[in-house]
Amino acid sequence: MRTEIAQIRELVKTGTKENILIAFELGRGLGYFMSKILADFVPLLGRRPLTRDYLIALFQQTELDLSNSGLSELPPILFEVELPKMRHLNLSNNHLQALPSKLGELSQLETLNLNHNKLTDLPSAFANLEDLFELKLTNNQFNRFPSALYSLKKLGRLHMASNSLNFFPSKVLEMGTLGFLDLRYNGIAKYQIPVRDRWWIKL
Repeated sequence: MRTEIAQIRELVKTGTKENILIAFELGRGLGYFMSKILADFVPLLGRRPLTRDYLIALFQQTELDLSNSGLSELPPILFEVELPKMRHLNLSNNHLQALPSKLGELSQLETLNLNHNKLTDLPSAFANLEDLFELKLTNNQFNRFPSALYSLKKLGRLHMASNSLNFFPSKVLEMGTLGFLDLRYNGIAKYQIPVRDRWWIKL
């Protein structure tokens, strides 16, 4: 059985449709397969049956909503397979205090919702999210702007309302693609924002 389990894990890690089909065939009747390798998905999908077709669809979709899932950390299975088409990821309303560096491997993400968590910083690997356009960090516990933000070359919309920010770094104004920044309900005073930029920065 150990050989089968190891083979199944390797097949799932590839993330390809063909290998996932083979993994399901090999794992048929193996309680360990469902309880250990794929159990991470159960609380995230509202206890929906993990049928072969549903799992395949999961890896093919462009949007994944894991909001209100009671997560204190991200399920490792999300990074054991490739999610090549993932464009929109919703992780809002959880209990996340930190994010794994592997999140930066979802390089084609365009929108990421992390509202209403307990985050204080972002991993440097965020710089790999080259297509990220909108990032939602409202109602977290940031007391400074994460340095990883400055490397996001396509970031156009940033939501950081209701955090613990007291200082506005001028480097934010050098982010050429940023056209909307929500800083309401922080400790940043209006005088810290140049008059010419107050039209796109909400305080």
